[in-house]
Amino acid sequence: MTGYRIDRPAGILSVIGHTSQGVSGPTNFVIDPSGRWLYVNNSAADSVAQFAVL
Repeated sequence: MTGYRIDRPAGILSVIGHTSQGVSGPTNFVIDPSGRWLYVNNSAADSVAQFAVL
């Protein structure tokens, strides 16, 4: 997975990091209603990973 920062005025994405920890075969992504957490369905591992949204 790759993390991005959004420059809203310019409409530009910048890469801020990569991770493979806790993610094996990601198929679905959702951000919780507070906007603080990203949840990723890991179909290959039959689990869900949680990541902080910065």
